[in-house]
Order: sequence, then C-alpha cells, then structure tokens
Amino acid sequence: MEDSTVIINNKASAKADSPIRFGMSSFDINEREKLGQSLRLAMACIEAPSVPNNTSWMPSDESGICDRLKAITQEVNSSKADFLELLVRFDELEGWKNRGAANCAAWVNSELGVSPLLGWAYLRAGRELRSLPTTTALFRAGKLS
Repeated sequence: MEDSTVIINNKASAKADSPIRFGMSSFDINEREKLGQSLRLAMACIEAPSVPNNTSWMPSDESGICDRLKAITQEVNSSKADFLELLVRFDELEGWKNRGAANCAAWVNSELGVSPLLGWAYLRAGRELRSLPTTTALFRAGKLS
C-alpha cells in the first residue's frame, strides 16, 4: 500500500496549503512497531483454532496427565535450546539490520513479542551455552530448563 500526501485547503488554518500525511508514513517508528505487534496478535487469534482438532493426545487419568506434562516440558526445553542457538546465529549475521531494527533485542521485541530485556538475556544465555557443551547437550535433550 502506497503512502500518499494530500493537500487540504482550509482558509481558517495558518497552514492552508501544508500537506497532511496519510498511511504508514504518518506514524513514527514506535507507533509502527506497536501497530505491527497488535496486528500480529490479532492475526494469531483469528488463525488459531479455538479447540484442538484431535484430543487423543489429551489423557484423562492422573498418571497419563503427569507423563504428558513431563513430555511437553522436555519438548519445550529442547526447543528453547534450539531457539537460543538460532537467536545467537541471527544476531551474529546481523539479520535484524535488514529488517529495520536497531539491534537483535529490538527485533525480538517487534517480531517475536519478547521484551527487549528478555531478548538480551536470551542472547547472553545462548552465547554462554556455546562454552558449556555438557550443559548444552542436556538442555537440547530436554533435561535442563
């Protein structure tokens, strides 16, 4: 969508022929980022199914629920290890620069909805994990969080 500038003649205004900006160019960078976050949240709500299609993964007994919770926790922790490694690589490649962010933590905030402070913490943890191969292996296996 193109931004456009329209001139409105208003005899009562001191700026009778000053251009009034419409479209995304009328917002500053912070307003655009907030709008983007709101739109992504709205789209996620619209596109996400309200009820899981297949409930066979949902155990009904206490033991089954306990086992499923442990399995999910392992998957989440393993995915978090992958996330941290990818985030550090993305920062090293400065992938955030091409997307208009000031730094990787700002990109994480605008694109992933993670606070900048937590983004910096993720980067620090990801970099530290590189020097801790045993810890990284356990984290990837889902044994650490």
